[in-house]
Amino acid sequence: MTDRDDERIDLSALGGPDPLQEESAVRGAMLRIRIAPARESLLTALAAWWRPGLAAAILVFALGMFLARQRSSPAETGPELVEARLIDWALAGHVPSNGELLATFQGYSR
Repeated sequence: MTDRDDERIDLSALGGPDPLQEESAVRGAMLRIRIAPARESLLTALAAWWRPGLAAAILVFALGMFLARQRSSPAETGPELVEARLIDWALAGHVPSNGELLATFQGYSR
């Protein structure tokens, strides 16, 4: 801050800390330390979240089942459609791939 390192800045005009304020701050901090509850263990924290976690898992499962049913509607895999595809493949001499077989017989999308 200064060009000369041997000269120090005089900070005595700012005043030192008030001993009563210092004691009050330390006393308040110690009181908060004594009052603060002990940290809970990982098992206790997990036990507190098991119900919301179970509810979220059920919701995700139900949503997955709903989406799976929407993808494979029975109208797309009716017997008439399956029979028509088999006839088309036979007449064309086409050997269907695994994806085509799954799409035809199980209703999976390609």
